[in-house]
Amino acid sequence: MDMKFKTTKEYKKLKRDFIKNIFWLNLICFFGHIINLFILSFFIYISILSYDKDFPHFVLAIIMSVFAFIIFIFIIIYYIKIILECKVDFDVEKEKWNN
Repeated sequence: MDMKFKTTKEYKKLKRDFIKNIFWLNLICFFGHIINLFILSFFIYISILSYDKDFPHFVLAIIMSVFAFIIFIFIIIYYIKIILECKVDFDVEKEKWNN
C-alpha cells in the first residue's frame, strides 16, 4: 500500500536522505572489504612463503587468515543489519510525515 504525503517535497527529501545513507554505507563497507581482503591475501601469502622454513610463522599466518575471514563475514552481517535499520527508519519517517 502506497502512503500519501502532504507534499511530494517531503517524500523526495525523505527518499534522498535514505539513498544518501545507503550510499555512504555502501562506500564504507566496500573499502572495509578491500582492506580486509588485502590483509587476508597478505597473510595467505606469508603462510605460503613460510611453509617449509618456519612452522610457527606458518601457523600464525593461518590463524590471522582465519581471523581476517571471520571479520569479512562480520562486515557482511553488519552491512545487512544497517541496511535493515535504515529501511526501518525510512518507514518510521514515512509514517510520521503521513500523519
